[in-house]
Formats: sequence, C-alpha cells, structure tokens
Amino acid sequence: MLAVCIAFGVYVSDYYHADPAAEDALVSDDVVSVTKQNGNWVFVPESPTAGLIFYPGGKVENTAYAPLLHDLAEDGILCVLVKMPCNLAVLDRNAADSIPERFSEVTDWYIGGHSLGGAMAAVMPGSAVTVHRRAMARPPSLPRNNSGRRRTRWRHG
Repeated sequence: MLAVCIAFGVYVSDYYHADPAAEDALVSDDVVSVTKQNGNWVFVPESPTAGLIFYPGGKVENTAYAPLLHDLAEDGILCVLVKMPCNLAVLDRNAADSIPERFSEVTDWYIGGHSLGGAMAAVMPGSAVTVHRRAMARPPSLPRNNSGRRRTRWRHG
C-alpha cells in the first residue's frame, strides 16, 4: 500500500504548469474582475449574460486556462475555473455543485472542460440549477491529417 501511495504522489507531482501569460490573465482589468473564491478562480464581467464552469484537463495546473476564461469573460460570460485535487477532475467530479447558487445574477449556466475535465463535466449529476453540459475533449496540439489540415475532435455531452 505504501508503494501505491508513493507512486500516486510521484504521478500527480508531474503536471503541466501555467506559463507567464496565464499568470497575467489572473489580474483584474477595466472589463473583467478576477478573484479567487473557495480555491476557484472567478472571472466576472460587468454584466454577465451566462455562466461557464470550467474543469481543467488532467494533470494540468488550473491557472493554465486563465487566458481563455479571461477572454470569455470579456465577451460577457462569467467564468469559474475550478481547482481540482491533485489536478485530476476525476477526484472531485461534483466540484461545480454549489457554484451556480453563488451567482444569482446568472440564469444560464454551462459546464465544460478540457480532456479529463470535460469528461467529468459531462457526467456531473444534475444540481438544483439547470446546467448545460459541454465536454471539450481536444488535444492541446492538433496533428495534421493526410490533407495537411489540422484535425479536431470535439465531443458534446
């Protein structure tokens, strides 16, 4: 059992870290207010039109997605970037349960994520608030197919 615990510790300690651009996106500006609430990063536009709960990919530091969510917030979407234990959404697939209730100004909620996070978002049980599920399972770099175009793989839940 000790060996399994050590192996798990080694496994989860090797993950993708956020780059400096991601750190810059964690700062509030004139359009988006960025705060950390209950371990999650929240990107709030002046007048949100919808909300997005985002589950990060497996073994990816959650703040690596900050530029994407900051951009979405600039377009009027309140975004919550969920912090997962050991950077693995499979360890807390219900992390979004109480998030919609904290933001009463948002009536339309969506949940999605990258890779493992998208898969866990797609199977999250329903909550008191209706949440539309979207699972984004696209690899970070897209290989070229025989025609020279980039291949994409999207799964919608």
